[in-house]
Amino acid sequence: KIKSAKNLQKYLKKKPVPVVVGPNKAMYILHHHHLVRAAMSAGVQKVYVQEVADFSDLNEKVFWEKMIEKKWVYLLDENGQGPHTPESLPKSVQELRDDVFRSVAWFVREKEGFEKVEIPHSDFAWANYFRK
Repeated sequence: KIKSAKNLQKYLKKKPVPVVVGPNKAMYILHHHHLVRAAMSAGVQKVYVQEVADFSDLNEKVFWEKMIEKKWVYLLDENGQGPHTPESLPKSVQELRDDVFRSVAWFVREKEGFEKVEIPHSDFAWANYFRK
């Protein structure tokens, strides 16, 4: 459990947020969105990041094509509907919408209902499974 600011900083340092640097040097979070949102809610001003790629030299169209090709963006909404356009994505972590079934998938995985795998967006696939 995290009981102090010092422990919180240690925890955040162990869990750097993977980002892609996009057009105009904007950072796009690939994973740990909810960790960032929770940290912000707790008053944390900065988190540690790990740059996965620098696509800042690409225009918007090519940037999103690359993100889709690498499976670094998930274009279904909190109800499993889509795909939507990248322009419809939340502009900040504060705008993230809760997918109740993704939470269910997380709880099932935590109770060893299935193994965590390194397949992009597998948690969303499980959420869609439970949604049905």
